[in-house]
Amino acid sequence: LRRLGGNCYLTPVYWECMESAPGKYDFALVDGVIEQARREGVRLILLWFGLWKNGKSEYIPGWMKDDPQYFFLQGADGRLHESVSPFCEAAVERDRQAFTALMAHLRDTDGERTVIMVQVENEVGAWGHPRDCCPVSNEQFEAEIPAEMAELYDKSGNWREAFGEDAEEYFMAWALSKAVGRIAASGAAAAMAVRRISASSGQSPWEIKICFCSFSRFSLNFVISASMALRRPRTLAHEMICPVALPKRMGLMFSTVPSAAVTPLTRPVFLR
Repeated sequence: LRRLGGNCYLTPVYWECMESAPGKYDFALVDGVIEQARREGVRLILLWFGLWKNGKSEYIPGWMKDDPQYFFLQGADGRLHESVSPFCEAAVERDRQAFTALMAHLRDTDGERTVIMVQVENEVGAWGHPRDCCPVSNEQFEAEIPAEMAELYDKSGNWREAFGEDAEEYFMAWALSKAVGRIAASGAAAAMAVRRISASSGQSPWEIKICFCSFSRFSLNFVISASMALRRPRTLAHEMICPVALPKRMGLMFSTVPSAAVTPLTRPVFLR
């Protein structure tokens, strides 16, 4: 990697390698990568592979995969798929606890700020399925839309009545954003850093990127991803933070956002 001349690298943190038993965390792999980065004089962006990675749940701990209380998304045909349901409260709570533990560990051990950003989950969703059809999901889909959605879109009724043919995608975007937002907010309370969240759907070619930040000594330009703006640009927040003017050649580029879909703002935002 030295020959590439990079100064910041993305590296994953696998939940299954960090929590071998419920509540038993091992940060040895994380610490080892951070130490290597310090020796090389580079920064890191960590990718939290928790409940969702590329529309699947392959990196959840083995003890969760074997426990039926952590239920998976169910298709319209009744078959279970490889993605944990966002309606599984027990699974979301486990992810929240693990991610919070990771952020607290970084707060306590990374005083040099080697880690400058953490991505929460990766391509959240499920490929090829418009929505989860498990009993909990079905019940909520037929219920009145949440007050926040009713106010945002000036709609009423259940999801189908409010959003018509797009109801299933609105519904799942809302469910996934609530789950990931809960996980990210808990991590933020433990240690405020730059957090980047990506989500994807096999039903439509949209990708959502959500960022929150509070980091000292860095100048950031905000860019907005327009890749989600087909028919539902307000379903989720879709701002992306791209550090492009960091001191001492710390500029970063993200290949995940097509350049044609990015509109940079002209004034940099300085964080304190």
